[in-house]
Amino acid sequence: LAASIAFSSLIPVQDFLLDTRVYTQAVYRNVTAQAHNNEIPPVALVEIDTESISKRKLPASQILPMNRSYLAELMERVQKLNASVIGLDFLIDTPQKYPPTADKDLGTAVSRAVNENKWVIFGTILNEGKEASVNDANGISQRNWTMQGYTESYSNYVELPVNCRNACPISYLMAITQLATQEITDLPKPSDSGDIDLRSQLLNAIDKNLPQKGDLTALRQWHPFFGIQPIIDFSIPPNQVYTKIPAWKLYENKDTDKLSLSKQVVIIATGSDERLGKALGQPDRLLSLFKAPSCNSHS
Repeated sequence: LAASIAFSSLIPVQDFLLDTRVYTQAVYRNVTAQAHNNEIPPVALVEIDTESISKRKLPASQILPMNRSYLAELMERVQKLNASVIGLDFLIDTPQKYPPTADKDLGTAVSRAVNENKWVIFGTILNEGKEASVNDANGISQRNWTMQGYTESYSNYVELPVNCRNACPISYLMAITQLATQEITDLPKPSDSGDIDLRSQLLNAIDKNLPQKGDLTALRQWHPFFGIQPIIDFSIPPNQVYTKIPAWKLYENKDTDKLSLSKQVVIIATGSDERLGKALGQPDRLLSLFKAPSCNSHS
């Protein structure tokens, strides 16, 4: 027993055992037909991929960092498709000089979204345990009317924080925001005239009006067992977690005019493009929090 415990404490052994477990569960889920689900996935993933970049004719200098005028256009489009929670998985930490109107365009789009009571959540990074500020000097974001969450994540585990007020994973923040809009009626309304930190307002409203039952209650009341976070269940097929929408289709595909995103969290992010660090065929390991698996992790 002592030898087994010592042996299993080795990271390579843990990884092997975890991969074996997830693979076995994926086979079981497929054999028992648990992988077929006709429900609308909880996430709509708007991907800026190679084709979107080409069709938009973005020069290489406006890909890294991504052209914020283009991000503004995508925000405007998903607003028209009734998205209520919009996440931007881009680091907005410094002013953008090219194109000259980039920051103004994105700031206008964000302001318009929050004044239509949309929840806008920016991705950021952790700096010495604290969230780096999204650049608010140029009017893109204010913490009184938008929120932010850090994008660092574990490769195999879901991080469910006990306290989300000072620092919060963006996936968790988007999940509780979406569930709150569905399960709580007395929520603050985002507005660019807000004078109180919006994330604090949201968490206060959730704690005050938390239902006795429901997905939001389960998520808020779950605590790590002995500090161990739940594992990500990769046996769930990606198409049950999110609807993938190439960014260019929001403009050129007439079918998207019939699309409604009101029941989905919308994430605007980079897609398959080697220049953006994600080549075609690479595994997706980032959107698991939004789908509740059976027993391996909590959503």
